[in-house]
Parts: sequence; structure tokens; C-alpha cells
Amino acid sequence: MANKVIADYLDEEGCLHCGICGKRKQMKVSLMGFEHVVSCLCECEVKARQELDEKMQREEAQRQLIRENPSDFGKEDSGNGNLKMTTEATRRC
Repeated sequence: MANKVIADYLDEEGCLHCGICGKRKQMKVSLMGFEHVVSCLCECEVKARQELDEKMQREEAQRQLIRENPSDFGKEDSGNGNLKMTTEATRRC
């Protein structure tokens, strides 16, 4: 039970539920005649992983843009605050 949080609770079957969204973090499955308790993602964990994946995709897209057009970065500030971030990123490449 490595993913147990203080607010999590067990249901009548002994499976762990998220204390925030109430969805299961564990479920029982039958495999080859034996019942096993397996981990699954609650809605909170699914949302957190999706947000992290989207953030990583945005960062990778920005890195790719810098790799493809390094001379475009560090020029005039467009007023959106990206000048400092892009010039620092190009120094690291």
C-alpha cells in the first residue's frame, strides 16, 4: 500500500479508496482461480498525470522550437515575458 494517504479509506471488500475523490485506488481481480488485489488510478491521480503529461509536452514543444530556430530567440521582447526564459533556454543548448 505505497500509495496510501491519510484521508484514504478501506471499503467493505478491503480495497483502498481515495479520500479526496472517493474512487478506488485498488480493486480485486481473479486470475487463474486466485483473487488478487491490484492498484489502479483514482480520478485525482489520473488528472495529476494528465496535467504533468501536458506540461511535459509543452516544454518539449518549446525545446524543439528553440532547437529548430535558435536565432529567433533572444530578440525583441514581445511583451509577454518570454524573452528572459527563451534567452536562458538558448544558452543551455
